[in-house]
Amino acid sequence: MSFLDRLLGREEQEPATADGTVARQQPARGGAGTTGGAAARDPDAAAIERYHYLLRTAPPETIEQAHAEAFARLTPEQRRQVLEQISQGVPPAERPAGDDPRTLARAATRAEVRDPGFLDRTLGGRDP
Repeated sequence: MSFLDRLLGREEQEPATADGTVARQQPARGGAGTTGGAAARDPDAAAIERYHYLLRTAPPETIEQAHAEAFARLTPEQRRQVLEQISQGVPPAERPAGDDPRTLARAATRAEVRDPGFLDRTLGGRDP
């Protein structure tokens, strides 16, 4: 399950076999396509790595949409907390006007594009 799936509250889907039972997927061990190291052993670290890749490679519109979907799943209190944290880290002209998901997503995406790692530092409390 990816970081965005967890952030968005999506349930992990496992493929069904021909008889309708759920097939459990085994984690990859080495070989092509695996990240190796700590990220391969820690699903959260691997998910964060994929999120960082999204931030580096996706167009701002896609990033903003992902953020809007994530913020929409937060409670109103959680969105107010995100609003406060983002507002503290951006210039006054860039502060979001409200805590609706789209407004927060726009401010978060702009801040991230302007200052890569902003969201990790602001919402994650750590450097990327």
